[in-house]
Amino acid sequence: MTLNPDWQQAAVSLDTGLEILEITATGAQQQQLLHFLQLLQRWNRIGNLTAVTAPEQMVYRHLLDSISTLPWLSGQRVLDIGSGAGMPGIPLAIMASDTTFVLLDSQHKRTRFLAQVVAELGLKNVGIVTARVEKYQPDEKFDTLTARAFAPLPRLLQCCERLCAVQGRVMALKSRLYDNELQQLPVGWQLDTKIILAVPGLAAARHLLLLTHSLTDETVREQRTYCVKADFRQ
Repeated sequence: MTLNPDWQQAAVSLDTGLEILEITATGAQQQQLLHFLQLLQRWNRIGNLTAVTAPEQMVYRHLLDSISTLPWLSGQRVLDIGSGAGMPGIPLAIMASDTTFVLLDSQHKRTRFLAQVVAELGLKNVGIVTARVEKYQPDEKFDTLTARAFAPLPRLLQCCERLCAVQGRVMALKSRLYDNELQQLPVGWQLDTKIILAVPGLAAARHLLLLTHSLTDETVREQRTYCVKADFRQ
């Protein structure tokens, strides 16, 4: 893959950032990550998928921000809710090729882009679904659900529990964390860990919340009804 000077600098920043995070990536994985960003930049000209288009900033804000959560990823089945342009789902899927990922988004223009990424990068561990989260009916539940800037935490969790396997978890990545979000967790949910991430290239701290739940089937049905009525966008 031939890189112009901007992308050459982006490649250096990616390699340096991974070293700072103490995360190992093969040369092939790093090429896939950069190829993903190049596809995103190209599709963004007509699809308006991201406001960040400078290659080096894309490395910081899209790749390293997503990959910084990798040490806390667990289980064999992962659902990325409101995946948008593929963060954190695509970078995590590249780095964790033995894990099955489903990327869920309600907008066709986004899922068309994600399908193209999966095809061009040869990501056999990734599936794409076009649906709203409250309408999605998977055949199996998921071990981990990821979300980045998807919705306020209480609403996110109310729409996650019927999708989350027993002893599964939600990984919520947030730029800002408001006290009232943690004070208003839905019944049955608990915050296991709150991690402040120092992402290379980003001045502001990022918050990773790991949450689990223990709910009866009846409670899940009640929360499903609330989720369907909730007014928020994917």
